[in-house]
Amino acid sequence: LQIALKTGNSFKAEIRCDLKRPYKRWLESRGEMSVDNNNRPYRMIGMLQDISQEVNMRQMQQAMKNILKNIIEHENLEQILSNICSAIHDIEPSIHCVIYLASRQQDKPELHHGHNIPQSLIHILNSITVGDEHSELIQTLAQSEIIYIDDLNKSPSWVSANQMLNNLNLSAFYGQPLFSDGETTQGALCLYLQDNLIPKAIVTQILETASRVAAVAIDGQLQSDNRQKIQQQLYHSQKMESIGHLTGGIAHDFNNILGSIVGYNSLAKKISTKHKDKKLSSYLNEVSIASDRARDLISQMMI
Repeated sequence: LQIALKTGNSFKAEIRCDLKRPYKRWLESRGEMSVDNNNRPYRMIGMLQDISQEVNMRQMQQAMKNILKNIIEHENLEQILSNICSAIHDIEPSIHCVIYLASRQQDKPELHHGHNIPQSLIHILNSITVGDEHSELIQTLAQSEIIYIDDLNKSPSWVSANQMLNNLNLSAFYGQPLFSDGETTQGALCLYLQDNLIPKAIVTQILETASRVAAVAIDGQLQSDNRQKIQQQLYHSQKMESIGHLTGGIAHDFNNILGSIVGYNSLAKKISTKHKDKKLSSYLNEVSIASDRARDLISQMMI
């Protein structure tokens, strides 16, 4: 404004407006100067416009673009989900974000959050939201679209919870289920608001943008897990094939040796019969029985 007064030029500025509430709007201030014949400013015409949604979208797109790069570079899923939550809070500090992910190791979903979330809130969410079958998390997981609760204090558990949160005053909740392959529910992205006057369009915009990126990250992890599983199966198959080749070779060689044993045993039995040596004949019969068993074993090895 001061530069515009001195130069007579138009001006434009983005301003974060403090209305003494947790939520701070973004305003765009712009105006033009009128100058007299001596090029001195004598009048200003300007306007203020709420651009909160535009600024939010711009910041979200940039933040999610950076996170998508991390997904492409195969960064750890837990870190990606944490980065998503941190980015949302950095863009709008009056919103706390958590992501619940279905766990294969335990019945309860895993809680993921950013580095800037209060520890007391994490404790409350683990003790109330995850364990309560009527909680906002369970309601979100049961839906296929965004769920909105305009007053968390209506829930009896949250009345005592807010007292424990040192007047953090969480007032509203938005939840979005996360899907993989467009069908399977893998978790939920949840936003806890300190100010229920944040426009729904802005919160929905944050939720939908972040949810899409989180779903991409989860899908990437699932595909990676499937690739590892397929690779393990392929390795096992190749190992069994190698063992099969080795076994077949051994069985073939042993079969040749056994052929010699059977042949010479047959000749020996003829000689024992000619000499009427019953004791030797009984020994050679045992060799024949053992040879038959060995032949059966070789046949099984070569299947």
